[in-house]
Amino acid sequence: MKTFEVKKITKTFSNESVFILNKMSFDVFENYKTKIKNLKRPVLTFDMLERMKNRFEISLDDETKNRFLFELRKNNWYKKIEKKITNYLNRYYNNHKIDVGLLPVGGKNPLGSWHRDAHFYDCFSETSKAFYFTVLVYLDGGAGTEFLLGSSTSRNNVAEHFKSFKINPQSGDFVFFDGRTIHRGLENHMESERMAIYITYTAKDYIDEDAHLPMLQELLNQNQGE
Repeated sequence: MKTFEVKKITKTFSNESVFILNKMSFDVFENYKTKIKNLKRPVLTFDMLERMKNRFEISLDDETKNRFLFELRKNNWYKKIEKKITNYLNRYYNNHKIDVGLLPVGGKNPLGSWHRDAHFYDCFSETSKAFYFTVLVYLDGGAGTEFLLGSSTSRNNVAEHFKSFKINPQSGDFVFFDGRTIHRGLENHMESERMAIYITYTAKDYIDEDAHLPMLQELLNQNQGE
């Protein structure tokens, strides 16, 4: 697989697939809305993170994750990209792991905050072979993503140092990128909530500081068993 930072695949998912994935996503999110009302803001729980007001990141449990992967893999383009990514990770890091989650954004929401999906530590750094890939599947055209090109191989976090690249998607588009790349969500100009699905592919030994669900859930299970 050639070195890259950001790659967009246009109108890959059919209207029918988008409808199914959107319904699945909002069915999950509806279950969280009552919880959100009763939680201290910004939300930070074992399965939900509020990066900015009404910009959520929801980690899915294994059963739900597998249901989403089953639906996503019906798409040949997606399967092709997934195979390239996993073959790459298996080649350079011997194995890989996959996580799936949701990115609901409230209506009339401003720009998100700059961040990297991956963080640097030990052998996982800006000079390593890519060890973290993110796929974003856009289920509507409400909001896109802005990337800072060149940031995946730099520890510099000053946005003005890099060239900006914006993706304003249509429903059914998806993008995959090096998770070390600095990026942020664009404004949601719609009155209604916007939904996207994220899928991350990482080297098996990489520990994600944002992957709070698997680690905390394991601790909770251990405590319950004592």
